[in-house]
Amino acid sequence: MPLLRRENFLALKLYVLRLTLVMGNITLSVDKEVIKKVRRIALEKDTTLTALVRDYLNQMADSVDARQLQDAKTVRKTFRQLSRPMGKRDWKRNDLYE
Repeated sequence: MPLLRRENFLALKLYVLRLTLVMGNITLSVDKEVIKKVRRIALEKDTTLTALVRDYLNQMADSVDARQLQDAKTVRKTFRQLSRPMGKRDWKRNDLYE
């Protein structure tokens, strides 16, 4: 009797595929010496190289999101400060071309 029956294997393969799509996988080329240094750092921090890279990428994405939010707030504030009342609009577009 096989350890993992065919239907269970297919279900497991589908689960792994779904997990991969949700999590996302990347392949990086990094100098061996850099990998050694970062593995030592990870060991000192009681974590893994993968966790350090994941945390770094998450922090970078969060900082970009935060910067974009701040930029949008700055633009809205500038519009509020520089906007002036224009009066009632009682003209039509065609009036501008006469």
